[in-house]
Amino acid sequence: MHKHIQNKHPDKVDNITPSVKSKNVEILKKCKADTHYTCDICNSNFVKSSSLLRHRNTHLNEKPYCCHICGAKFQTSEHLNRHIEQLHYDRKKFHCVYCDQWFKSKPTRDEHLNIHTQARPFMCDICGRAFKQKASLYVHKKFHGDVFPFECRVCDKKFRRNGDLKVHQWIHSGERPYSCDICKKSFRLGQDLKRHYRTHGTYTCGDCNLSFDQMKSFKAHKKLHNNKT
Repeated sequence: MHKHIQNKHPDKVDNITPSVKSKNVEILKKCKADTHYTCDICNSNFVKSSSLLRHRNTHLNEKPYCCHICGAKFQTSEHLNRHIEQLHYDRKKFHCVYCDQWFKSKPTRDEHLNIHTQARPFMCDICGRAFKQKASLYVHKKFHGDVFPFECRVCDKKFRRNGDLKVHQWIHSGERPYSCDICKKSFRLGQDLKRHYRTHGTYTCGDCNLSFDQMKSFKAHKKLHNNKT
């Protein structure tokens, strides 16, 4: 950045923060000229002085690149540009070849591909169970811990996940969101509805009297009627 200002905006050279300018000049003088630049903290070598200065920010946790929109700060200009494009300009440049979805970053797109390829690269280091998404692994590892941050206001029972608390609260409210398509009986849990479907044996459509041996086929058939209405 300093080199850019000197070359492109010589009248602005005096605006460079003196302490930052002098510190960088002192660092560069310590490096071997015309051969390589060595980090005085970890002794890593770099071909360019700009690479060295950018590297040193990782040690010092300095973030000299500031977003002009929200004020967020970053260690490198590349991270700043990515932040602006993805967050403020909402640019999605990475395409899924399976379902035509677009994503803001390559890592997000690559993780999404696991859904199509059935790859499970995220493994729990406690029990060895593997997952397609990093978020799924994060949620799973909560079950290995003893932290229960979600508490029911009615009975004071605590839960690891907010979703589990929500399902529990249906006990107090009487809500039953899962309804049988055949007899309209409702249930609090989805697994209870699945067990209930077995009591019907075959699944008969109330609109056309067609029967199905599997609930999955029956529900797909019911959607055909719903789409016509």
